[in-house]
Amino acid sequence: LKAESLGLMEECTTQFYYESEALKARVAALEEENTDLREKVTTLQAHKTSLETKYRDARTKEAEAHEANFTLVKKQQRTLSELEAARKTDAQLRADVNRLQQDLKNAETTIDNKVKELQEENQKHQNMVPKEVHMELKEQLARMKKLKDELQRKLRLKDKDYNKLVRDYDALSGHKTMTQIR
Repeated sequence: LKAESLGLMEECTTQFYYESEALKARVAALEEENTDLREKVTTLQAHKTSLETKYRDARTKEAEAHEANFTLVKKQQRTLSELEAARKTDAQLRADVNRLQQDLKNAETTIDNKVKELQEENQKHQNMVPKEVHMELKEQLARMKKLKDELQRKLRLKDKDYNKLVRDYDALSGHKTMTQIR
């Protein structure tokens, strides 16, 4: 029995030795796998940090681009409103110029008619016109000439304003108007 016990003991010791060696090999393999996994974790953490930095940079650039776009949109809206105001002013100036030209034509026609009337009256009544009538007609003629001169002066001022407005419009819009093309 002692021999049998010794045999069993030897067999158990051998089996323990083999299992112990297998477990040591497995521990070594797990430690190696653990080392590899730790290296991968370190690499992934570095990659994560890099991606987070890139993300923050991208968000900063996005915010800057958004602010720049917002500024451009505000400038565009302001320019469009200024352009619309310039168009309205241009239309008003054109209407004023047309009205003043019509007034000038009417005044010139009136002046010409009055001059013709005066000439006709002078021919009919060269020596018969009373002095008061003659003076009144002379004053009326002087007033009409003043009116004509004033209307011509206003027309010149309106033409200057209109040309300045067209130049400003062209400078803002970058287009050439028909006035400049001619």
